[in-house]
Amino acid sequence: MYGLIQAVAYSVVQDHFRAQRALKRGGDVRTVSTEDSSVPAVEMSASMMERHVLLNEIERVLKEMGARDRDRRIFWMHHRQGMSAKAISQIPSLVLSAKGVESIIQRLTDEVRRRLIPPQESSGKAS
Repeated sequence: MYGLIQAVAYSVVQDHFRAQRALKRGGDVRTVSTEDSSVPAVEMSASMMERHVLLNEIERVLKEMGARDRDRRIFWMHHRQGMSAKAISQIPSLVLSAKGVESIIQRLTDEVRRRLIPPQESSGKAS
């Protein structure tokens, strides 16, 4: 009887850890055939569409400005991935100090804002 309980316990533990490893590797992901026409189309929310349009507009402005590929990558690493200037400066291929990265980010951010945000009109009130 002891041997049977030991074997069952062993199997239960093995199954538990196998299932846990499978989940880590996408074991709970359901696949959908691209051939199936009954699959509903994914709808973007209005805020997602606005964000997508804004990001494309910022990229267009960066290219219009003549920003180098390296500088655009730094800009997006900071603004989209949330990387700090120090973390970006530690990327060996960039060969920049943290101050250099901060300078690029500040320069590009200021110029993008200047081009995308219209100047505020005065309200006409005298002080």
